[in-house]
Amino acid sequence: MAFNIGIYGNGLFYGNSPIPNQEQLALMSGSGFTTVLFWSLHVDTSGNFIYNDTPLVTNGQYVLGPQFQQLVSQLKSAGGVRTVLFSIGAWGTSSDFQNIINNLPAATANFKALIAAVPVDGFDFDYEGDYSVSDQSNIVTITQLLSGLGMMVTYCPYTMDQWWLGCLKQVYANNNRQLVSGYNLQCYAGGTGNDPLQWAENIAQSDKPTGIPDANAFVSPGFWVQQTSSGDGQCPSTMEDTFAQYRGSGINGGWCWNTGDIFTNLNTGLCGTAQTNPSDYANAIINGLGG
Repeated sequence: MAFNIGIYGNGLFYGNSPIPNQEQLALMSGSGFTTVLFWSLHVDTSGNFIYNDTPLVTNGQYVLGPQFQQLVSQLKSAGGVRTVLFSIGAWGTSSDFQNIINNLPAATANFKALIAAVPVDGFDFDYEGDYSVSDQSNIVTITQLLSGLGMMVTYCPYTMDQWWLGCLKQVYANNNRQLVSGYNLQCYAGGTGNDPLQWAENIAQSDKPTGIPDANAFVSPGFWVQQTSSGDGQCPSTMEDTFAQYRGSGINGGWCWNTGDIFTNLNTGLCGTAQTNPSDYANAIINGLGG
């Protein structure tokens, strides 16, 4: 079985990374990760896009520059990485989604410009707001917008499983098919203790159709890499054991958070004598799942 192995790229290829962009590319190329999620895309009150703190698309024009475009293209052409997503939102930034709705024509133009400029395959929704009915409607609307532009859409929940399930049901009801490709379920920090199999069961037992034939394959759990010597996060050996519990369950993917912590701790001995390169974490997930 070919597993979908993902990683969130915290400021990947742009920003205050501890290592140069070309070294990031070298470490990521052929690492074993099949999906890279660039974190995080934010939306201002005019509908313009910001990659972390740096303008990305303004007034329908891509403005970040050619180096980022080239690095993303090289990442996909180097082999292994099949899917590139931009993750929208983060903790404390639920206004990103409301700003899209408030400026829908401008935001749509900016999505089109980003899609034309960067080889992106889709978008991931890291909504962490107050989970209102209106916000649920916003998520559904933006899901349909991006799907209409030919983009993949994934959701990245950490809580409120029934609220997210409501999004899936509404998307299916509106379109007679499911436009969402999967959950990237956070199982760390606020999502510590989340059971991906329980989230999958909730989908399978939905009182209304979701258009998801295999709920277990729809849910991909994610865990934090080791980032401090105090024991926070997981070293590759621990992550392999963590994913081994899902072997044979029907879960066929997983991911880790995040590249920034991996790059910061290269060659620091944080996990003893074990290596902590991106490939070590990708292989941990693959081996844990039984690959």
